[in-house]
Amino acid sequence: MRESGAYRDAADPWADALADDCYDVYRLSLASGTAHRYGDIPQAFRRIQQALELAPDQATLHFQLGGLHASQQAYSKARQCFELCTRLKPDFSDGWVQYSIMSETLGDRAAADQATLDGLRNCPNSPGLHLQYAQRLLRDKRPAEAIPEFEASIRLRPNEAPAYLGLASALISLGRREEGLAAVDGALVAEPGHPLAIGIRAFDAIETGDELGARRWLQRAQEQPRFDRQQLNQLMATYRERFGRAFE
Repeated sequence: MRESGAYRDAADPWADALADDCYDVYRLSLASGTAHRYGDIPQAFRRIQQALELAPDQATLHFQLGGLHASQQAYSKARQCFELCTRLKPDFSDGWVQYSIMSETLGDRAAADQATLDGLRNCPNSPGLHLQYAQRLLRDKRPAEAIPEFEASIRLRPNEAPAYLGLASALISLGRREEGLAAVDGALVAEPGHPLAIGIRAFDAIETGDELGARRWLQRAQEQPRFDRQQLNQLMATYRERFGRAFE
């Protein structure tokens, strides 16, 4: 199980009720987040609205409210919150990321792309925005332009796998297989046991006839509880077709 490791208090209705008389914005924000985690959505909205009455121009509160709306699939309201967040605090990169995501969710691709570009102008050192922009370029069949954006994301946040895997996809699509596989290996250094990276490595070994390598990667897939069982069965079937015997 992959967790943040953050400590959280157990739910305490008596202590939670004290927040009715709280005027500390930070504590109200925490109370809203706690209620959200425990599934008490009305209480989560109530606490964040209390906080906003005290600090209506605090961007992170609007961001939190946007997240609440998004969790309830109220995407238009969520986008409004994230857009306001970007106006109040243009250097808060997460606001731009979510504003773009909500625009995409609502089918407004032009606004989504523009939000990413505006976000990068305001937050040029945001690994998340560079990753988002790279993924959009890759989606639009522009892998050569996506590569430096993936590389920027990796440079700014080298300890997470998605940018490495995006870079691998861009490189492989351009026929640069060895460089792409090196990027997959980078993902495994950043996040050992990453299921997608293991799957890519296993499939490549099978496709290229490297039975020893295929067995090694399939073994790792079997030992990874996050690896999708259906995908594992498909890889094993491909192994059997390629090498004429079942993987054991």
